[in-house]
Amino acid sequence: TGTTLAPEIAGRVVVDEMVYRLPERTRRDVIDLDEAVVYVELPGTVRGQPDQRSPSLWSRTRIDVEVEVADNATLTASNARVEIAGNLSLFKPTGIEMPTLSGTLEVRGGYYEEFGKRFTIEEGEIFFYGTPEPNPGLHIVASHTVPDVEGAGDVDIRIVLTGTLKDPVIDLESTPSY
Repeated sequence: TGTTLAPEIAGRVVVDEMVYRLPERTRRDVIDLDEAVVYVELPGTVRGQPDQRSPSLWSRTRIDVEVEVADNATLTASNARVEIAGNLSLFKPTGIEMPTLSGTLEVRGGYYEEFGKRFTIEEGEIFFYGTPEPNPGLHIVASHTVPDVEGAGDVDIRIVLTGTLKDPVIDLESTPSY
């Protein structure tokens, strides 16, 4: 809706089925191209004078879309499968380049393989705070039972993942303490 000078995208999107492949972890350093700056000098322009263009169509566009992620949504990696569902809001005011996501995705189940063991995901949430940089908060709990540990019996090991996607915190817990 809107006009050509002030377009608007609004509504609701239902994601009935989704599989998203998570990037694989590597130990290599990667150059973040979002941080790179490229300067181009156009013929006929004088250095130091700003280009007098009108705002782009994207810059003029306002977006307000509700996104419902249904039960059949999965995040996958070589060592994980995470089932998610929830509601998000995608918003971009006029004049702003990056849209924001806000809302919560519930982690419904799945698994995570680490330390040579498969951990079953018990519960969790992924929180989007409506900030320009998509760096959601995390709270995910996964467990694995090691049977018949000498002197302790069955030991339940839990991985608790908190923090954010870019700065995760992993805590290990066990019952009984081991």
